[in-house]
Amino acid sequence: MLKPPFHFRKFFYCFLAFALGIVVANKLYSGHVATIITIVLTFCALATGFFLFGRWKGLLFILAFFFIGNGSYYLSDYLYAPNTYSGECMIVGRVSFVSSNSSYVYLDNVMVGGEKAKNMCAYLSIEDDIAIGDKVVFTSTIEKIDLFRNDSFSSSYLRAGVAYKTSIDENNYQIVASGQFSYDESLRFKVKDMLEEYMPKENANICYAMLFGDKNDLNSSVKELFSLAGISHILVVSGLHVGFLVGMIFGLLRLLKLKRIPSTIITFIILLLYNIVCGFSPSVVRASIMAIVLMLSKVFGGEYDGLNSLGLAGFITLLIQPLFVFDYGFLMSYGCVAAIYLLCPTLTKLFRKFLPRKAGDLIAVSISASLGFLPFLAMFASKVNLLSPFINLLIVPIFSIFFPVLFIISLIAFVIPILSPLLVVLSYIIDFMILLASFFAGTDLYFPLKVPALATVIVYFASMINLSRIKMSAKSTKFISFCVLGILLIVTILI
Repeated sequence: MLKPPFHFRKFFYCFLAFALGIVVANKLYSGHVATIITIVLTFCALATGFFLFGRWKGLLFILAFFFIGNGSYYLSDYLYAPNTYSGECMIVGRVSFVSSNSSYVYLDNVMVGGEKAKNMCAYLSIEDDIAIGDKVVFTSTIEKIDLFRNDSFSSSYLRAGVAYKTSIDENNYQIVASGQFSYDESLRFKVKDMLEEYMPKENANICYAMLFGDKNDLNSSVKELFSLAGISHILVVSGLHVGFLVGMIFGLLRLLKLKRIPSTIITFIILLLYNIVCGFSPSVVRASIMAIVLMLSKVFGGEYDGLNSLGLAGFITLLIQPLFVFDYGFLMSYGCVAAIYLLCPTLTKLFRKFLPRKAGDLIAVSISASLGFLPFLAMFASKVNLLSPFINLLIVPIFSIFFPVLFIISLIAFVIPILSPLLVVLSYIIDFMILLASFFAGTDLYFPLKVPALATVIVYFASMINLSRIKMSAKSTKFISFCVLGILLIVTILI
């Protein structure tokens, strides 16, 4: 029997099969020819490899998780909004979100006709201001939300648990209570007030977005600037933020000389609270689970495998909400981390031949991350800045210090208000980041992007796996495989 050419990561590959099963379920069973051909060819290639190297049990596992993913899609799609409402209904709900232009709000704690219902998006045609925490009563018709309308996925609805849409006009509503904030909302508002007291409003909004991932109050020009520069990821709470947060917590606990088990418990509690205030963003959940797995491996003396940890985090997230696999934040987060684990060791070895060790490592991580989220960036952006890996080389080290300090000051200033003026210093760092973003965004070195086909994404990441260390083949075999995959990638792009 031939020696298998891959290290088999059970959690990682089963997660990929599970996620793929969810993604293709609708088109696969509705007779979409391109999807059917792509899946058949993919599993034919897998079957050939698994049977050739005597790993047929692994193939059965992957097939099982693929079909479980199919079922999860249909189950979650049904459960997302199971009730149908007809005619005018009496609706009671609490405002949990107000859009930046005040054209719509999200309602939670919703009651329809006295029965509990899922969250709603209510479009406004009123002159009065409605604020977060207001409890409103009104009558209106209710319509189910189609998350996949016009071939685009409504991530914001899914994250907010919004399953219905309705409308509120001037003559049919009443505010019956105000200031009904949840604990996490109260915390966020207090932090925002403190930021705005010691910073210019726009800088305060940027810091608020960095802390909690809420970009609603950010100026559109700032969003576009950071996007064109290739650093918009620092404006949303991501694994980068959680990584720096965990590093800060461990550093503080080490100074206190706590043992691993209490340190792990404290870190877990802090991560849980942070997930709550960030609304359990997929990227934050992913990074938190991976951090916990890493800590547990150290506690129990087990070997930590990054790809398996990534697969476990993804599998847990999709078990809770399978439709997150269509969320751009989820896709970019997992694609980015997968690319780092797959490509970084090879690129690091290459760059260390002609660059200092730390410089080579930073460049390898930056390029790997950029390649990982590239196909998913194309789903909502028409171009990418070719210099984005290099601005990240400047921004990420700054951000690694800036974010923990911002977090600590924002947290401790409630107890020790004398620390609040330090936010003025952080505002100058924000000004410097904006200056860097303006320079790189103004270079006009952009590469046009098109939305990739499913086959293109599969071949793209298969190429990464081929180049990674988890493939144990000889260099000549890797080169031939890479050429074949390269040709397939070009063909799928052209088609």
